[in-house]
Amino acid sequence: MQALGPVAQQLLIALLLERLLAPVTIAAAAQQLGCSAASVSQAVKALEGCALVQSHTQGRERVVALRDAPASVWERGRSLLQTPVRQRLRVQRALLPREPLAWRAAETALAQRTSLAAAAEPVFALGSRQWRAMAVDIIPVPVPDVGTCVLELWRYAPQGTAAPGVVDPLSLYLSLQTSLDERVQLALDELLETLPW
Repeated sequence: MQALGPVAQQLLIALLLERLLAPVTIAAAAQQLGCSAASVSQAVKALEGCALVQSHTQGRERVVALRDAPASVWERGRSLLQTPVRQRLRVQRALLPREPLAWRAAETALAQRTSLAAAAEPVFALGSRQWRAMAVDIIPVPVPDVGTCVLELWRYAPQGTAAPGVVDPLSLYLSLQTSLDERVQLALDELLETLPW
């Protein structure tokens, strides 16, 4: 089966983590995720087609909720989810505006949420559209250096599901699930154990 698109993936994550309290309207989901109602409507169709969510009309609005318990939906939908990371850039941190430094990601976020030791070079997440809109003329740095950080440019804006200062745990898991580092894999197992379900 084909992987879910970015909006469908983020909508599912928002419902799983209760960043959106079901039943949620299409309009409320669009506002939370920072995308159009039409995109959310298409995402709902895709998720319904995979039997992960269900929707119905309530009054004059369509509302959506998970089809089953979160743990069950996560297990069924996991193979349809992909890393949110589109690209990684190493840059001088001092040259960045404040906004890209708002959400810790990758090993930096994993170290904050688990017993993994923090990496020397911090990693932050930013929606790739946000990065393009900034039109920042910053030259990437090829290797770690004093004052560098790594920016992950995501397929969707991380703030739609993020906790204050850190990306959400499911997107974090998906961004690192193919890591070959055994310490990271152990920390990911630890991360999943912290989920409320």
